[in-house]
Amino acid sequence: MIELDKICKIKSDRQISPPELPTATKTQSQLDVEKFMYAGKKRNAEFIFADGILEMVWILTEAAEEDTLIAGFTKLYGKPTHVKEDVTFFLNNGVAVRNDPHEVLFISDRLKAPYKAWLEQ
Repeated sequence: MIELDKICKIKSDRQISPPELPTATKTQSQLDVEKFMYAGKKRNAEFIFADGILEMVWILTEAAEEDTLIAGFTKLYGKPTHVKEDVTFFLNNGVAVRNDPHEVLFISDRLKAPYKAWLEQ
């Protein structure tokens, strides 16, 4: 298992109360980190846990990277499953590119059904 504090700087570790994730029955916590290496750059990221299980990772990106990220995920996973004004989602793979704010999102398999319901509203 990789120890985050060995590959980036942990800025904060906090509890989210009450929990907001649908998979959190007891607790939700978040690690905010700096200098997390992704796509060739050191970035800020958020690691979100529900009941001690990693459920999602947000990695901050820049506006200028959006098209490149979407193209890369499209090459890797095929056509996006959902495209909305503020997000392009590859739901089957648990990956999204958001443009407000600019971020890449990775979700667990447990969050795919709740995200699908939200995306199809």
